[in-house]
Order: sequence, then C-alpha cells, then structure tokens
Amino acid sequence: MQSGQGYWGSPGELCVRPCFRFEDSKMTAIGAVIAPWGVLMAADGRMTSDDCSDTKDDVQKLFSIVDPGRTLVYALAGSIAKRDFSFDLSRECRRIVEAFSVLEVPDWVDYVNALGRALGVAMTSANHLPKSNGKSERGWTIAEMTIGGYFAASAFLAVFRWSHLNGTVIFSLEESHKQKYALLYGSGTVYDRMYDSNRRPISDSPLANYAHDLKIDDSPHGAERYAVGYIRACCSPEGRAIDPAGCSGIGGHIHLAKVTADAGFEWIVQPK
Repeated sequence: MQSGQGYWGSPGELCVRPCFRFEDSKMTAIGAVIAPWGVLMAADGRMTSDDCSDTKDDVQKLFSIVDPGRTLVYALAGSIAKRDFSFDLSRECRRIVEAFSVLEVPDWVDYVNALGRALGVAMTSANHLPKSNGKSERGWTIAEMTIGGYFAASAFLAVFRWSHLNGTVIFSLEESHKQKYALLYGSGTVYDRMYDSNRRPISDSPLANYAHDLKIDDSPHGAERYAVGYIRACCSPEGRAIDPAGCSGIGGHIHLAKVTADAGFEWIVQPK
C-alpha cells in the first residue's frame, strides 16, 4: 500500500427528491448544489495522512477557474498527494488549469475531459497509484473531482473519477447535471441521523439544528445552509459522538464559494 496524503472517500449513491447524491467519506466533507441561480460548493479544511500521523486544518480544497468563456469552481476528494508531496494532485491541477487558460473547446465536457486526461498522464508519470480507496471493475480509485459553474451561458455540475489499473490511470465521468442537484460527501452515519429516506430533515435528531430541507428553487442562502450545515454536523461534538471514526478526519476551516451568471466566481468564506 502506498502511503500518502489525502481526503479519503469511497463511493455510494442515492438519487431522490429532486436529485440528491451522498458519498461516504471518512476524511473529507464537501457539499455542492446546482440551482437556477448557479452553483455553490463548500468544503472542510482538514487533510490527514493515511496513517493519521499528520493532520492540517487549514487546507484549501476549493479552487476557481476563471478564463474567457468559463467560470468554474471545483473540489477534490480522495488520495491527493504522496507523503513527501513529490506529487500533489491539487498543485498539478492548478498548473494544468493555468496552462489551459487559452484552450478553446466547444463545451464543458471537452474541457473537463482534457483536464482529466492531462492529470491522468501526470499521475501515471509520477507513479501516484495508491490502493487506499477501494477497488471497482475499473481498478483502484485514486480521487474524484466535483466541478461546476458556467461554460459560456450554460451551467453544470459534474463528478469525475480517476482510477488506476495495471499501472495506468483511467479518467471517467461519473455523472453530470444541468440543474436541481445536490451532492454531499462525509459521514454516512451523520447523514442518516440528519435526513430520512425521503431526504427530509429528521425533526427530533440531535443534529436537527444543522439540517436544511433543500428545495429545488432554494436561494443561495438555502444552498449554503444545506451544504455547510452538513459539514458542520460532521465536525460537531454531536456528530463526533455519533460517528467517532467517520468524523475524526473531518474538520478545520470550512470555506465556500458560488458561481452565478451575473457575478461570476465569488468567495462566501475564503480559505485560510
């Protein structure tokens, strides 16, 4: 097993009212919402090594892409860097994004596929092939990118995944949405104590104060309450008591941003 730094996670999926997805993750918490007004994304600030010997609480997990014709926000989850940081996926992603700033492509799918393939080549070259995140039919999961915003006048939110098999990194689109979608990463135990089978808040839950009944036409403030509330629940004393193992790797400075057609990219709470 290759040692490294990461925001670890494993996949799982639920899609209901109107469209929700939850992914179990022991070492990162991310919330993302796309609505008619745009895209909002939030993340915790903790990073830990796979053996939990090193922890930082002021890590930036959200990043912007502001180029002619596209304004995006993205977050990474999974095995992010080697222990010695000789390879750092977040750093490499920022480097390639800068190199792609003048890239002309017809739509967001072509852009993100180009970005994902370039990062896959970089991971293969750096031998960043961890086996800490579980294995599927496509190989060992390395990391996922949640990315959204505006490409020209069209808004989207998508999830992509990198896996490796036989020494080669594979990049794949997991899903994409153009409106009315919400995604959460974090403790599954905490999530199940906050929301019922219809994804509505459980009123008598010890975590009820953190829950929000997200509507398809909610405002940016409502999306913030939903995304940040869940992350805060995972970091809270109540959340840690409910799921000590699942929440121990989640914490630090919560930062969030939104992308709208009128204002473009805006930090609501900046990373440290």
